[in-house]
Amino acid sequence: MKRPARAGAGTIIRSMTPGDARAVAGLSTQLGYPATARQIDRRLRALADASGSALFVAEDEDEGVAGWLHVRGNHLVESDPFAEIAGLVVDAGARRRGVGQALVAAAERWARSRRYARVRVRSNVRREGARAFYLQLGYGIIKSQYTYDKALRRASRSAQAADVTPMATDETAFGLARIGQISINVKDLRKATAFYRDTLGMKFLFEAPNLAFFDCGGVRLMLGRAEKPEFDHPSSIIYYKVDDIRAVHDRLASRGARFETGPHKVARLKDHELWMAFLRDPDENMLALMSEVPLAE
Repeated sequence: MKRPARAGAGTIIRSMTPGDARAVAGLSTQLGYPATARQIDRRLRALADASGSALFVAEDEDEGVAGWLHVRGNHLVESDPFAEIAGLVVDAGARRRGVGQALVAAAERWARSRRYARVRVRSNVRREGARAFYLQLGYGIIKSQYTYDKALRRASRSAQAADVTPMATDETAFGLARIGQISINVKDLRKATAFYRDTLGMKFLFEAPNLAFFDCGGVRLMLGRAEKPEFDHPSSIIYYKVDDIRAVHDRLASRGARFETGPHKVARLKDHELWMAFLRDPDENMLALMSEVPLAE
């Protein structure tokens, strides 16, 4: 039996198993691709039935899974076969410890064992850290490109049987129903991170080059400097829903939050009153508290 490769003191590189699904989902979410353990488990089972790819994890003896990598073979008409790193994530707390380098080395060993002459990897141009990482490992930039995506409507059973694609008949069935992330422009990332983490008390998730991420009830908040002048503008107003708006207002004010208006009634509805209060962050972005106060019986 092949022994796991060593990545460094206390860390091994081994094949991914279904038992890693929860850890892999958490790491994928860190990178910006939210997933549940159930979704990862389903994908792992599908990949297990397909040949031509390999999945590795870096496991720390004290902290558990610290990273994962997916490598696969690509056979195309326009080029000779090559191996491609389809996914690589290292936990934010385990970076710069050689974990990513060890995972890439495992992918390269896998590729050589299958006689691939090259390994390729794609990375978002915004990930400056990833660019520096791969260049340091000897990878060269060969091109920049757009990635196009199109969601396909599920074919009806009769259409599947006839092997034809049906015409769309109910376009109104489609609708966006979930916000995954909201971006806020900031000038001083360190100062803004401290405000959202320490003053507002939001759950800090992780940092990336020039970015900081927070969780707000399942919706991720991304702080970052504008990449282009046309994006350098105040953000839309984010409304934080709270139960006791006066108590939250007083708590935030005691932490130094700068309110423009205190709690006040905006509207009286059939079964509740809508109350709001407005404040600004260090970059003058407007924020708000909102509360739906039940009417007294």
